[in-house]
Parts: sequence; structure tokens; C-alpha cells
Amino acid sequence: MVKLSKGDDMRQLHIEVRGVLAHCMNIEECINVVVEVDEKPWYHDIKAYIKNSEYPSSATDSEKKFIWRMACQFFLNGEVLYKKNHDFTLLRCIDALKANHLMEEMHEGLPGAHASGPLLTRQIIKAGYYWLTMESECIKHVRTCLHCRAYQDRKKTPPQPLHSLAAP
Repeated sequence: MVKLSKGDDMRQLHIEVRGVLAHCMNIEECINVVVEVDEKPWYHDIKAYIKNSEYPSSATDSEKKFIWRMACQFFLNGEVLYKKNHDFTLLRCIDALKANHLMEEMHEGLPGAHASGPLLTRQIIKAGYYWLTMESECIKHVRTCLHCRAYQDRKKTPPQPLHSLAAP
């Protein structure tokens, strides 16, 4: 129930039921866009620490400790930052725009074939790329894919009453 103060008017919402699927393209475009904070990639502080051994000026002691722990897992080759994987392979760190483009390409392209979120994450790791929130972003991307939603299994169907059977 929505409570309105005096003088506020609420426009009536008109809902129609149609026989065909409808998709809102504006929502999908807004969900897929990832914005970087301060125009810097997520690995900027780690890269600066590895390169110059200096912390950001506004970092607290706990943030400095976090950057120091994270820097142990990364390797800098020239200007390219790599993450050391558990099997000693190097994964190239990419920013949010490249990550979004890579997710779309891997999910809809030949290697992807509209794979699930965790499987898409493993395919990106096999291709040699990494970013910090990779698995959660892949799951979100798969959930917004129109083709995947149209052909997915209907696991969340409304419950049906149970039918009891007599034992023979």
C-alpha cells in the first residue's frame, strides 16, 4: 500500500495482457553498461604499487594492507598487468569496457554458444583474461540475454497440487 500526502497525484497505470513476448531494450542497455569510478580501471592502485611501490595518498592502513596482499597475486610486464592463476598461468587484467565487450563476444560468439554464467567465466579464463568481479558480471550478463531468457527451462513455474496414488 502506498501512502500519499495531500496534494500528490498518482497517475493510473494501464496494464495490457498480450499473447506475444515483449522486451524492453532500454533496460538491457542500462544493465550492460559498467561505469568506471574516476575514469581509472579497477587495477590502477595495484599497478601503481607494483610499479612504484607507493600507495594512493588517501589510502587508510587497512586499504594499504589490502593493496599489498593483492599485489602479491599480480605481475607487471611493461604496462600490462597480469594476474597469476593457481596453475601458474598469467591472465591479462582488463578494464570494464573491454570486459563488457569480451563477455558479449564470448557469450554470443562461436566459443560461447550462450553458455551459463559460471561456464562463461571459465571460458574467459581459458582465453587468458581476468577482472575482479568477473563471475558476478557474467551471471548478470547471462540473465539479461534475450535469447537465453526465451529458451531457458521454466524452473520457477507455479506449484501444482499433488495427486495421491493408491498402492496396488
